[in-house]
Amino acid sequence: MRYTTLLIDLLSLANATPLAHCNRQASTPDPATVQVESLTYTGSGCPAGTVQSYINSSKTLLTLSFSSILQFGPGFPITESRKTCSLQLRLRYPQNWTFAVETTEFRGYAWIPSGCAARLSAQYGYEGQDAGLPVVIILNGTVDGDFLERGPVEGDGRVGSLCGVERSSVSVNAGQAITCSKEAFLGTEDTKFGMYLHLRWARCGGDGEGV
Repeated sequence: MRYTTLLIDLLSLANATPLAHCNRQASTPDPATVQVESLTYTGSGCPAGTVQSYINSSKTLLTLSFSSILQFGPGFPITESRKTCSLQLRLRYPQNWTFAVETTEFRGYAWIPSGCAARLSAQYGYEGQDAGLPVVIILNGTVDGDFLERGPVEGDGRVGSLCGVERSSVSVNAGQAITCSKEAFLGTEDTKFGMYLHLRWARCGGDGEGV
């Protein structure tokens, strides 16, 4: 089974301060204290009932599985060449921990002919803060088979969750688009793709700041 996969490494930040102010020595909070309380989503790339979520026992990997594909060509409406999905995950965790997105990895299967291109993007935001800079990956044809692409979250995109709270929401605005005058495809043979969110944590300082 081949999945189009978006992997997101979460690196902790405190109170929206620079990454250097966080404690990179910290590992993770007790897995028993971390819960995904809710997942909501909307968009052309994720109609109601088409997204499933899973979290591993160490609470460091969150998987989102989508039963949707992206395709374009003769016989397909133009709307099928572009899909978006806005997701919001609400996490509960100890007040003295924080997290943020560090890198994004896209995996999947694509058929992109010569002269065509696919665009993959992801943008992240945290409760009480503006959205950061997007990660954008371009697949230029010819692409025929599995792919693995990674892009860092840079600049203001590296803001993260606030310290001193028990619950916080992270939003993920994901998008895929194909520019082509021929038949093209982005997805998998079983018409599913996914997003894997890798969570990395850091401990906050005693005053609510990262250390």
